[in-house]
Amino acid sequence: MKESTLQRDIRTALETTYPNSVWWKVHGNMYQMSGLPDIVGCVYGAWCGFEVKTARGRVSPVQESMIERFRDAGGLAAIVYTPKQAVDVVLEHLVRLYGYDVKNRIDELSERRRQLCEQIQESSLVHATWHWKNTHRISSVNKSMRE
Repeated sequence: MKESTLQRDIRTALETTYPNSVWWKVHGNMYQMSGLPDIVGCVYGAWCGFEVKTARGRVSPVQESMIERFRDAGGLAAIVYTPKQAVDVVLEHLVRLYGYDVKNRIDELSERRRQLCEQIQESSLVHATWHWKNTHRISSVNKSMRE
């Protein structure tokens, strides 16, 4: 299996297992730091970075150093070889952060996120209504001025 296919499978597994999370692929180039993880994300407030390797892949010293730096900063950084391993590593990290009652904590965070989304949606609707009314008024005034 190619590493790019494995990265896609890992992202899909993480997004499916942790629906309130965000994950993206870091596309390395000459303008960024060397050794950044292949997949970066945030799940329930926890920063995570994964260096994805196939069975034959090797981790460079720069990558190992970067993993240690992220761990020292309090984030989760790991070398993963399978989607299941990535999902399990995240769960272990969440248990360390929130305790063994991580399921209840995740449910609380999901409920809070749902409430915030509802509030944002309501305020967006109010703003959109206000914007439409005022835009309509302004266009009416402009129209009457042209006549």
